[in-house]
Amino acid sequence: MMTCRFFFASMNKATNSSKTDFGSRFPARLLQSLESQDMGIPIGAVVRAATELRQRTAELARQAELSRQREEKRREAEILHKKLTEDLTGWATANSLRQFIAHVERELEAEPSKRNDYSENCLRWARGHATRLDPFLEGLDEFFNHYQQFGWDKMRRKR
Repeated sequence: MMTCRFFFASMNKATNSSKTDFGSRFPARLLQSLESQDMGIPIGAVVRAATELRQRTAELARQAELSRQREEKRREAEILHKKLTEDLTGWATANSLRQFIAHVERELEAEPSKRNDYSENCLRWARGHATRLDPFLEGLDEFFNHYQQFGWDKMRRKR
């Protein structure tokens, strides 16, 4: 087994310098402590442990990033699902309301005496409400704009 003194002596010869240069790979205090004391510590084991720790830390960071990305995609899918459900509900309600209004208008044609300012105001309000509920109110470009913000097309390709 390689001891600290032997390891650092061999590193000094290999680098032709009086100090070892490990950069950020090993904590400087640990190396100084090991270098100043011959404690019989197998430096190869310390280097392997540090390398394994660094690799494990990098793997954990990679896994955390993948988890964060999956959570972000899940949230985006949830938002898209909610928006799609709202649009479907608005569209269905608007169409049902328009059918209802058409039915009321046919009834009023059958009984013209029931048509008055109040009934006209009610029907005008109902038509406006149906229009406001319709997700296609502002055209297809605006309808698809919300989905485009969250990358609907990207989500479809990855499945």
